[in-house]
This record gives sequence, structure tokens and C-alpha cells, in this order.
Amino acid sequence: MNFMDYQIQAHRTECDTEAAHTRLAVTGITQIKLLHATIGMMGELGELASNIEHHFYYGQGFDKVNFEEELGDVLWYVAEACSALGIPMETIASMNIKKLRKRYPDKYTDDLAREENRNRQQERQVLEQNGQGFAEPLEDE
Repeated sequence: MNFMDYQIQAHRTECDTEAAHTRLAVTGITQIKLLHATIGMMGELGELASNIEHHFYYGQGFDKVNFEEELGDVLWYVAEACSALGIPMETIASMNIKKLRKRYPDKYTDDLAREENRNRQQERQVLEQNGQGFAEPLEDE
């Protein structure tokens, strides 16, 4: 397959861009804040990955100070996402621990971590029960 054929075949699976454009046009402030937080987290995670890449693959020293700085930046974006949704960060932390307790009742094991052994429905039920309504779909403001 040449790249032009690939490009044509790949393009046929693109989302409905007109519908996406319409959704973006009616996006509320909450969604805009979430988009900012999500894209920001992605950028910061890329910087974390780059730090590790340079250490392991290019033989450069591990830059702990930079790693800590980037973790702080990720945390800032998490705080912004929580604020946009009106969710205390403590709620997210608590929900995450409850989900992990459901997934690993005693402790982590490779067996329980296998996808075929996970019960995503039960994990979601734990999140919905303990999320105090925060798992609701977003509404435009």
C-alpha cells in the first residue's frame, strides 16, 4: 500500500466533522475549561515522558527537579478540571481509591490487572455510587 492509498482509506473513518463543528459551536464554558485542562494535561504528560525518554534512551541524567515541576503542572490542570465541574479534588481521589479497592480487593496482582479479569461495570457502579452525582453528563451553561 502506498501512502496516498493509506491516506484515502484512513480518511473514510474520520468523524463527522460537520457534526463536530456544530457541537463545538454550542459548547458551554464548562466544556471549554475541560478542553483546556485536558489538552494542558496532555502537554505536561508529554514533557514527563520526554524526561524519562532522555534518561533511558539517550543516557542523559534523570532530571528530578523538572519531573517534579511537570507533575505540579499536571496537578494544576487536574485542579482546573475539578473546578470546572465543581468537584473537590478530594472526591476524585476518594473515588479513585474506591475503584482500585474494587479492582484489587487485597492488593495488586498481575492476574487481577489483566483486562479479561476486570469488571468495568462493577468499577463504574462504585464510581457512580460514591461520586455524589458527579458522573452525570455535562450540560451546557
